[in-house]
Amino acid sequence: MSHWTQPSGTTLVTTNEEETISIGLPIASGISPTIEIIAGTLPPGLRIYQNNIIGTPKQVERQTTFKFVLRSTVGTDIHDRTYKIIIDGPDDPLWKTKEGRLPVGNPPNNNRYFILDNEIIDFQLVAEDVDLPADKSLEFWIEKGDGELPPGISLSNTGKLSGVVEPLLALDKKSKQGQYDTANYDMYLHDFSNKSSLYFQGQVIPNYVYNPPKKLNRHYDFKVSVSDGLAIVKRNFTIFVVGEDFLRADNIVVQVATGVFTADNTYVRTPIWITPSDFGFRRANNYVTLFLEVLKNENQRGAIRYVLQATNDDGTASVIPGGMTIDPDTGEIAGRVAYQPAITTEYKFTVRAELLISEQNVVEVATFKDKTFTVKLLGDVDSSIAWISKTKLGTIPANQISVFKVQGTTTVPDAPLLYTLKSGKLPPGLTLQYNGEITGSVIQFSDSERNGLTFFDNDNMTFDNDTTSIDRNYTFTVQAEDRFGFSATTKQFVIEVIDDDDRQYSNLYMKPFLKESKRLEYQEFISNPANFPPTSIYRPNDPNFGIQRDIKILAYAGIETKTITEFATASKKWHRKRRFNIGALKSAVAKTPGTQDVIYEVIYVELIDPSKAKKGETKKTFVQRGPEQLKADMAAYANHPNGTPTLLDNSNVNRNTEQYKFMTDDTQLDLGDTVQTIATGETLTATANTDTDPFVFNNDPVVKADSDAVLASGGQGKKYISNITNMQDSIKALGRTEYDFLPLWMRTPQTAGEQETGFVLAMPLCYCKPGTSNEIMINLRNRAYDFKKLDIEIDRYIIDSVVGNSNDQYILFGKYNYNA
Repeated sequence: MSHWTQPSGTTLVTTNEEETISIGLPIASGISPTIEIIAGTLPPGLRIYQNNIIGTPKQVERQTTFKFVLRSTVGTDIHDRTYKIIIDGPDDPLWKTKEGRLPVGNPPNNNRYFILDNEIIDFQLVAEDVDLPADKSLEFWIEKGDGELPPGISLSNTGKLSGVVEPLLALDKKSKQGQYDTANYDMYLHDFSNKSSLYFQGQVIPNYVYNPPKKLNRHYDFKVSVSDGLAIVKRNFTIFVVGEDFLRADNIVVQVATGVFTADNTYVRTPIWITPSDFGFRRANNYVTLFLEVLKNENQRGAIRYVLQATNDDGTASVIPGGMTIDPDTGEIAGRVAYQPAITTEYKFTVRAELLISEQNVVEVATFKDKTFTVKLLGDVDSSIAWISKTKLGTIPANQISVFKVQGTTTVPDAPLLYTLKSGKLPPGLTLQYNGEITGSVIQFSDSERNGLTFFDNDNMTFDNDTTSIDRNYTFTVQAEDRFGFSATTKQFVIEVIDDDDRQYSNLYMKPFLKESKRLEYQEFISNPANFPPTSIYRPNDPNFGIQRDIKILAYAGIETKTITEFATASKKWHRKRRFNIGALKSAVAKTPGTQDVIYEVIYVELIDPSKAKKGETKKTFVQRGPEQLKADMAAYANHPNGTPTLLDNSNVNRNTEQYKFMTDDTQLDLGDTVQTIATGETLTATANTDTDPFVFNNDPVVKADSDAVLASGGQGKKYISNITNMQDSIKALGRTEYDFLPLWMRTPQTAGEQETGFVLAMPLCYCKPGTSNEIMINLRNRAYDFKKLDIEIDRYIIDSVVGNSNDQYILFGKYNYNA
């Protein structure tokens, strides 16, 4: 007899999120079983209690079905059933901003239900969705046909209304008469803003608008849509734009008791400053002009006058540099600044922008706005630049990453030097940055895209029985100039390239492909200057150093460059798709070889290979015998029942018998796809079906007769243990390894008297200046970011160069069953 009254697959209940429920389990009467969940999960918030499912299900992003298996046990009698519970969700976005007329006036208070023309709008529409994931946000927009915003106003996708309202002008009856003539030129628009010069308190104020154009009031109705990515909710809003000439005492049209206009509303506009408060540096003993400006156009009534105040807001004296005066009409502060000693003097001053209004031939200051400004004057500085860097910068092996830098000092305060290449040339592949850093790596052999070192007769010519070497000294001249252009000086430098090895070398990296949410979260963390202060970063403009925004893990450094086929063959055994665990956050230093001079420090996350023994070395193989044996008639590849696409080259020749590789992550060959041949790098196109399958390189791998990966006596029982050591040993067997390609910090003893660190399985975060890593480490440990959330799953190598191609290539790890 079954313990359950309902069959598997039954939906026990469909309920709403955050709605408390209590449902009995479908248990047969007369028994008292023990109930447990053996697979699946209940909805979060629910639990089993005394043969009932009770609780309050938590919010879900969308309607979600939870499937679980319950086991009923009575003594030794066991019965299992699979049931479902459906939780309805999600909630639609909920508007918080009230429908109707928006209080957009008088920013930032936003306490008026109308906005004057030429006034700034800065208003945030608010909606919320309580079950919205943390990495998502609501999106706002106005659909076509859902109304329009006032001219000059825009809506951002975050719901912010911003801009300056443009007025809606009306034709004035007097415009047909003209002002200075009776001709109706160009529809009289030139007569709308009549300007004159206003004489006030002994000053002539030009461009005073005394007969502004008439303006219309208008309601702008529109619907705003908000979406959480699933549901869209619309709401109607209105913005009431009012002309400034409407809010006057002689207006007989305005209605009272509407709640829109109150007694304190006025047409008078308080000036709005748009000039930044800091003018930066200016040079003394020179003619200097500072421009002041407020928000005003020719349709606004009144005139602006600029007045220098006696004191600043902090009580200090308001003083402009000697020799300069302020123009009350334009706001320009200009004049010749006198000689100043070799110091930097800061001036702080406050200017009042006054709005002048003329009523019945009486001019008065209607309103004003003060703002405080600063400007720094550089005195007559004796600018001199001294070089720190020696003429001979040092030596660098071919293909090695440069850490060279030219550096000088200047007597000008707060003036970093700018460096430019004036003559000569750097070794191929190296570039001089504006801050003096020489970045890149020396290119040994040229290709179609890059120049390399010079060779005679393809390096086959010898001198004195090959006892004579060719000097590879690169001489170039650098100019150092302070950012104010006070002075500049040049110096000649030499870099010697060591080229005693005619081999090329490659580096192999591993890169996890994170889910989008994890990738965006990591990018936000690694790009936050609060986590990695820019002033502490070493060579921020060098992709080999600085902040490592892409996760890139070194697998093997300095292996002799081989063909893509040879690298692929070496990665067949001991390689498989696998994960590394996250270890501790650590730091290390890199020192000039043979010295204690620290060049840079590195902060990294240690990675742990779970397949690597904690002590000693893991065995490379083990034998697991099974029933399936390797047989002579075992097919290497099964034809597709309907045939597969034919691969044709540019001459429409069938090339199905050749090895090829996919150029994207999509390894399903469909009509229209393009692939690349391994031997010649030609592009082939899948154009038609055929009975013969193409040979797929590194896709659906099979064991062939020339493979040494299986035992003839034991079938496919021999297993190759995949860990980082065995992977490296497999690559090492390809050829010579150049130790100097290992990053400098791995070749540096971290403690005096100890051996070099050697290879470290690590995920570098940033390279920082000497002495700064401890502070950054403390800062990172206090952050909430959890590195263990990263899924470091590796399924390929990225090779920085192969024979015949200096661009990055990747090789996917095959799904061979002999790799464990």
